[in-house]
Amino acid sequence: MRKLSAAVIAFALIAPAALGSSKATIKASPSPIQTGQKLKVSGSNSGCTSPVTIYSRAFTSNQKFDGIPAITTPIKNGAFSAKIKVTTNSSGAYRVSARCKPHGKFGSVKVQVLGAY
Repeated sequence: MRKLSAAVIAFALIAPAALGSSKATIKASPSPIQTGQKLKVSGSNSGCTSPVTIYSRAFTSNQKFDGIPAITTPIKNGAFSAKIKVTTNSSGAYRVSARCKPHGKFGSVKVQVLGAY
């Protein structure tokens, strides 16, 4: 029982440091943005082993993730960046999310879309 308790305590102390070593970020600008303008989505995730998929209902694409328009962009040295044309005609707040393997979804940010000019 003491060995198990020691193992649980050791894991509790070590695991947060190991998990925190691949801190992920995502940002989008500008916000607010007009329909028809390009949104820059960038961020980092040093733990990604595949390209980053960025998805949102604020833009259209032939590629989809769970039925939501998506684009794929390469990740280099843990960083990614893409410019995506906002195509929705509806004003409002839209969530832009990012995912990669092996982590799945690692972040999202809200963007305010002002609609057509």
